[in-house]
Amino acid sequence: MKSDSQYIAIKINKSFMKIFFLFLIILGVNSCDKILNEKSDEYTNENAEIFIHDGLEREYIINIPESYDSTNSYPLLLNFHGFGGVASLFMRESKMDEVSDSKNYILVCPQGSLLDGYTHWNAALETPENKSDVNDLDFIEKLIEHLSSKYAIDSTRIYACGFSNGAMFSYALACYTQNKIAAIGSMSGVLLDTSNTCNPSHEIPLIKFHGTQDEVLPFGGNSEFYSVTDIISYWMNKNNINDASDTLSLVSENNFSIQKITHLNSNGISIENYNINNGGHEWFNLSIDEKNTSQIIWDFFDRFDLDGRRY
Repeated sequence: MKSDSQYIAIKINKSFMKIFFLFLIILGVNSCDKILNEKSDEYTNENAEIFIHDGLEREYIINIPESYDSTNSYPLLLNFHGFGGVASLFMRESKMDEVSDSKNYILVCPQGSLLDGYTHWNAALETPENKSDVNDLDFIEKLIEHLSSKYAIDSTRIYACGFSNGAMFSYALACYTQNKIAAIGSMSGVLLDTSNTCNPSHEIPLIKFHGTQDEVLPFGGNSEFYSVTDIISYWMNKNNINDASDTLSLVSENNFSIQKITHLNSNGISIENYNINNGGHEWFNLSIDEKNTSQIIWDFFDRFDLDGRRY
């Protein structure tokens, strides 16, 4: 198994290109301009806010709950699109804005920068083999500071999740930022770094969804990427969780068969792993017990803050 110093965001080479085109095919996208504009060095976001970082204009889409009151403090959820993605389209695809309004949290979908014509997240530390020189980790830390200066954000309740390359970046935020992220979520994504450089500042609750037939980031892993089992085992170790687990078979109303495996430590920190039987590489819009995917993710996050279990 190769280390993160050899594989960045989604190793920007033939593997990265393969991921992008499989992403288009699996989601049924008929032309690239549904993800990027026709010119490969441009993308378009609707209603984007601008934040300058390292001399670059970085964009983000924000949803403020309708009940927002600056005299109260609100959780912040950062949701990261996949490789080649556009934040405004991802906001709609994930349907998290609807949950942001009903559950009263601030939702932000940041925009990844361009690398060789495709948007990406640099989920790796700087090394000679890192093909991206964008410091996305610092970008998000500075963006959190910027958002906290504009809005009443509860600094103990900042969460990160994402799809594919965006999920990889959520893992990176857990590994490399200190006392910022309370919990993370991964949709069809993998952890890149299991070296000693991944040092979370606290126990990190994790909710993970992965299709058993994912052809881009295989469920069972391959020579380039860790398996779901390896990733869960790694975070169990980081969170001091023993082998005890609870397994539940579920069926989504849109006919996905799901195995939900929950791991819990003595402090109430949990890992919820949703294995989607025969699922591919996608953002799964599930419906379980009248809750969609975004509601399931938020209900998980809502139980935790930087100090651990809230309830």
